[in-house]
Amino acid sequence: MRSILVALDATPSSDQAQSVALSEAVRRKARLSAVTAIDLSDIEGEELDPTAAATVAYDRFKHRDSVMTARRARFAGIGEAFTRRAAAAGLDAAVTTVEGNVRRGILRMLESQDLLVIGRDAEFHFEASGELTPTVELLIAQSARPTLVTGPTAPSSGPIIVAYDGSAASGRALHIASLLGLFDGEAVRVLSTMPHGENARLATRRACGLLELYGLAAEPNAITSGEDPATVVLREVADQGARMLVMGAYGNRGWREALFGSCTRRLLNASPVPLFIHH
Repeated sequence: MRSILVALDATPSSDQAQSVALSEAVRRKARLSAVTAIDLSDIEGEELDPTAAATVAYDRFKHRDSVMTARRARFAGIGEAFTRRAAAAGLDAAVTTVEGNVRRGILRMLESQDLLVIGRDAEFHFEASGELTPTVELLIAQSARPTLVTGPTAPSSGPIIVAYDGSAASGRALHIASLLGLFDGEAVRVLSTMPHGENARLATRRACGLLELYGLAAEPNAITSGEDPATVVLREVADQGARMLVMGAYGNRGWREALFGSCTRRLLNASPVPLFIHH
């Protein structure tokens, strides 16, 4: 892994994104960059009564200008604080501010990065919902790069669990994580949960075989279960004290449905550890 881009926002999940990005950059000796965004979609989406007087429209314009000025100042402070944190860790991190079409701007920046680290509730409105936002969902879906999504907690130690079902999405996630060196020096456990145990065992065997090509010894964990895969994964993450989860984008039936099915959404919203996802 050569480069990491972290999104800066004022939410607990975004605070963890900073910590995780700093830790991974030091661990991987990767270049670290950061992005803030001035987004006004939350106020520009408000409809204006067509019968409103010109003074009302002018007040709206003044309000918009005031919000933009305040957000610029606050994000400037967040960027400066992050730069200091990075310097204390021995990193020289450049901070870029995107305005206008925020999502498109970040996607363009990612073209020259290996990984995006972002809090799951990042929306750049200074509102901590704690839940997956449309902005994060779009960045995962449309970026050609993997995303490491953080919640409000991020353990500093423990194994990395790979949720694998043999689908194209899970295969791509496993492969790109291997190529980026995400598993180097880590304890890796490959988890597969299916109603038919033999299918789960074969899936974990194939995944471990790929990791062996990269000199990695992973522990297979095949589980025979008809439960919702998200329930099984969350339980295993807790029981094994994992520090990270790696997965593709899954649906709720055998993990093979369309992007952002119920299983994927649940894990993105509920994972107690950073979730490395690629589709």
